[in-house]
Amino acid sequence: MLEAIGFDFDDTITKSQNMNWILFAREILKKFGDRFPNPPRNKVEFEQLEREVARKIVELRQRIKTAKTMDVLKEYGVSASLAEIQSVVHDYGTSIDEYYARLTSSSYVKGFKKFLEQLVRIKELRARQGKRLVLFIASGADLPNLEAALYNLGIRNHFDIVRGNEKNKTEIMREVMVSHNITPDNMLFFGDQAVDHEAAKETGCRYIGLKPRVPGQDHSTEEFRRVETILEHYDTVGKKIKRIDRSFGTELRDGVLANRTLRKRSRPKLMA
Repeated sequence: MLEAIGFDFDDTITKSQNMNWILFAREILKKFGDRFPNPPRNKVEFEQLEREVARKIVELRQRIKTAKTMDVLKEYGVSASLAEIQSVVHDYGTSIDEYYARLTSSSYVKGFKKFLEQLVRIKELRARQGKRLVLFIASGADLPNLEAALYNLGIRNHFDIVRGNEKNKTEIMREVMVSHNITPDNMLFFGDQAVDHEAAKETGCRYIGLKPRVPGQDHSTEEFRRVETILEHYDTVGKKIKRIDRSFGTELRDGVLANRTLRKRSRPKLMA
């Protein structure tokens, strides 16, 4: 029986990861743009360079923001003092605080809200049966920002455990397993980055990956669709919910969620 379902936050629940990197790149350019080899001369050039720098930030995969800023500047041959770099990190922190505080229901990944509503109904049904479904979030975001965003979206009360970057995702998943006595086979995690998949593999839990976006491009993550087509492969609780049209389904290939049209009565194949 599937007893726990977890989610990353940025680009899994909301379309926010892209803006994280864009805002970071924006603060770097506001401070150091005139020192770049080809400084942007107008708004169009600034936005083009902003997207390019955002991609660099993603590629570097450095977690510490001060070090990440240093590495980006080194890529462009820009020198800066530690005080200047710390100023950029501070201003980025302020910008991202304001961004998370403004998140609304229009920020959801397409299909997530309905998916969560169905999970909540299953959770309530299980509670009446003396069973459980633990919902949790394991994110790389700062916890205060994450909590503020969830309260602003009106969904904080649906999650039993919310953890940010005070722990890595492997540690968070293990915490959920230990605190609720859940085995890896009975946990499912949704994410969009390699770090999410790696954490799932390390803990042995099930994983569904959503396609990550490239900074500066439109959101391309796959939709959350038809919770029953996922849950019925783990237990029978989903079958108590009104039967859902089988004209659309999901299939898992190598940990990546792909959408496809299914023949009537056909079922998705699940892989760990």
